Amino acid sequence: MNQNNEWIPNNIYAECMNSLPICCVDILLFNPTKTKVLLCKRNNEPLKGIYFSTGGRLHKGEELKDCAVRKAKEELGVDIEKEHLLKGGIISEIFPNSSFGDDIGYHTVTVYFGYSIPENMAIVLEKQHADSQWYDVRNTDIHTYTKERINTILQNS
Repeated sequence: MNQNNEWIPNNIYAECMNSLPICCVDILLFNPTKTKVLLCKRNNEPLKGIYFSTGGRLHKGEELKDCAVRKAKEELGVDIEKEHLLKGGIISEIFPNSSFGDDIGYHTVTVYFGYSIPENMAIVLEKQHADSQWYDVRNTDIHTYTKERINTILQNS
């Protein structure tokens, strides 16, 4: 991984976000029977206050599965093995706002994976999340983008 490109100053990242799609990697954690999925309540826009999958920007030079492992550790405090990632898919998401406000929309092309953990595993949330909660995978209140991820992973496993 290119260590020099992990952190981008806010003004440059806002410029990037305003000009082009951002490549992201998400990780959805399922219970062993894949009947529940762990979602986290977002502290930032877009989707502030919504329970959503976790993940973030792919770093330059970083492999997709390595990013999933990194994001699980950074955002949830969970160590996962990339060899056991569940096949997911790719989704394009467009939001009218972002963490930079209503003037800069957020467009991501997100590669996502699943992973199974015990429901009683300790979760340590980073500052981007206010809470985590296990949801039944059939729950109709789950956000459309997250529901698409769940369904694809379940179909692939």
